[in-house]
Amino acid sequence: MGKYDDISADRLRADLVAFAQLILRLDREDGVLVSPADLQRMLGDLRQKIFAYEIRKSRMREEEGEKGRAPKSPDEGGSEHDGASDGAGGGRTDRGLDDSLRVVREAIRRREEMVKEWEGRESEDTDDDE
Repeated sequence: MGKYDDISADRLRADLVAFAQLILRLDREDGVLVSPADLQRMLGDLRQKIFAYEIRKSRMREEEGEKGRAPKSPDEGGSEHDGASDGAGGGRTDRGLDDSLRVVREAIRRREEMVKEWEGRESEDTDDDE
């Protein structure tokens, strides 16, 4: 389990807003570039939180799809307005979740390929040692 797997939407939103406010404050004080290493660390933490949140949302969407409750995409005969939306964008949330699910699936596929490649290298290394 990852460090931020259980992050809530409210917590993530608050962290993103706090970071944005920090950047604006530092800009007013001419301090944005005073400590780039600290900004990199904060950005890394935020990135991990966003990624964990995105994965969880994608998994939830995938589980809904397996239960037959997921809204249809426009490609499957549905409209942009089918299913859950954010109320303002008329399907924008569904499209975003579809993109998130695609990204997560691709990351999982690449990770599996990497593990297989590493396992193959390990067996080659042990063969060379004998």
